[in-house]
Amino acid sequence: MEANDKLRQCVKDLVPALLLSLLYAFTLCVYAPLDLFVSNRDEFWFDIYEFFPPVFIMFLAVFIAAFLFNAAVYFLCRNRIKKLFEWLILIEAAAFLCIYIEGNFIVGALPPIDGNDVDWKTSGVFRDTIVTAAVWLVVFLTAVFCFLKFHYKAVTSAIKFLCPCFFLLMTSTLVIESMGKWESIFYSRINDNHDITTRNIFQYSKNENFIIVLLDAYDCVWFQEIMAEDPEYYEGIFEDFTFYQDAMGQYPRTAYSIPLLFTGAEYENQERLKTFSLREFSNSSWLKELEERGYKLGMYSKDYQYLNKEAFERLDNLEKHASYIGSRRAFDILWLKLVGFRYLPYGLKQYCQIGLDAFRDLRARPEGAGTEDYSWKNYFFYDLLLNSEFDIIDQNCFRFIHLKGGHTEFDMDENVVYTGKTKDWRPTYKGCMKLVDTYLKKLKESGVWDNSVVVVMSDHGNFLQDGYGPHPILFIKGRNEHHPMYRSDEKVAYKEMINVWPELLDGAAGDHLTEIENNQDIVRRYLFYWVEKEPLEEYEQAGKASDIDTLLPTGRVFEYHE
Repeated sequence: MEANDKLRQCVKDLVPALLLSLLYAFTLCVYAPLDLFVSNRDEFWFDIYEFFPPVFIMFLAVFIAAFLFNAAVYFLCRNRIKKLFEWLILIEAAAFLCIYIEGNFIVGALPPIDGNDVDWKTSGVFRDTIVTAAVWLVVFLTAVFCFLKFHYKAVTSAIKFLCPCFFLLMTSTLVIESMGKWESIFYSRINDNHDITTRNIFQYSKNENFIIVLLDAYDCVWFQEIMAEDPEYYEGIFEDFTFYQDAMGQYPRTAYSIPLLFTGAEYENQERLKTFSLREFSNSSWLKELEERGYKLGMYSKDYQYLNKEAFERLDNLEKHASYIGSRRAFDILWLKLVGFRYLPYGLKQYCQIGLDAFRDLRARPEGAGTEDYSWKNYFFYDLLLNSEFDIIDQNCFRFIHLKGGHTEFDMDENVVYTGKTKDWRPTYKGCMKLVDTYLKKLKESGVWDNSVVVVMSDHGNFLQDGYGPHPILFIKGRNEHHPMYRSDEKVAYKEMINVWPELLDGAAGDHLTEIENNQDIVRRYLFYWVEKEPLEEYEQAGKASDIDTLLPTGRVFEYHE
């Protein structure tokens, strides 16, 4: 009987440890990853069927390890220093409250996880570190006070009551966040998702081609710095082009910029970006006109925001979904880092910072699955370019090639060779121009230069350069143009581009575009934000695109609405 009593007492004593172990495992390995997955669904190529198994395995592993640790401490201390086990439970309970507050209430201060470098020594980061430290201090002091005042029994009663409440709260949060997003969460199984591949990337027409090479985040101010070092070389690259030196984007990031370029629709936080992009791409008069003129459409990008069932029929470089996670271990490590970035104390977050592109690097396709996946990395495209022959066909071709360009992290040298992360932007910028030069020369050698509209541009500048990133590069060549590189100081607003494309399609020269010439009195608009779903702050540029002093706030702010 005494043995049964001891067993019951052990079970009773270990209930708080069991609940806390479950709570930690559920929060860090189920709730946090699912919350991040649902709220950033459009950033991930995989669906929940690929995502959930490793998450569930992590949950079991963390739960078992945490409970066994607590149980070991309990049995080692129960006959000697039982207070040590009680203090351990108190510390675990207080630490959970701290990380929950950190991950759900201080999370708004986090920098974006887009691969850009973050200066962790700025005053803002210092302030948030102090706030985090204050929260942890207050919670721990309160927990110690309650332990000393009301004793351990009161602490265990609070744990038994609060743990189920947290489980219910987090589960309800996930359900509410997922409402209206079921199709997105289960996207590939519902919509027969496809992969963006390299198929036909170097297939061009002997009749008409329309080619856009987009170097992401390639800033015009920085480009002009390297151009000034060797103007003859760079002007030689862009022979037959018009260089619009005063072009201005409308957004500081790609997700909002590309829909504007292809549809002319301005996103103002009025709805979910995915919903907006799918609708506007489906209704794009520009893409419909290309199709009506018999163009084969190939869009090579890392972004999926425009892909739906209709896109599968329109684009000739998509293949039925066959990708899988290439390394489960690396996948688990990335998720643990992502969770740590959100839930660890602010001073430790810098050691968990990743770019969401890291998940794309884990994408693998089985042998025999077809053409390889497209990668936006500059050196991937350059290697493909050097080792491929151009295929010339009769049908008109449209090719949109979205490359990493001047986006951070800077990771290559002037010869487009991967070097690893560096803070020096110059080698990457020069390497991008070598890539462009090689590509344009191959177009000329293949005999399709004169019958091709070619645009080399960026979607936005680099906000590391000036804090805003409104000034992208823009080079335009119409069909049958032959002249030295022209420099134009005419104002260009990217909202105009949806009307510029048809002009070029009709045979206009790159230096004579009425949509640009007739809009020199415009006051250009800029909508700045850090991460998706943040308020969009409106600015107007009355001066040159490169002049931050004349980029002035209007006072209008567009809040996000689901």
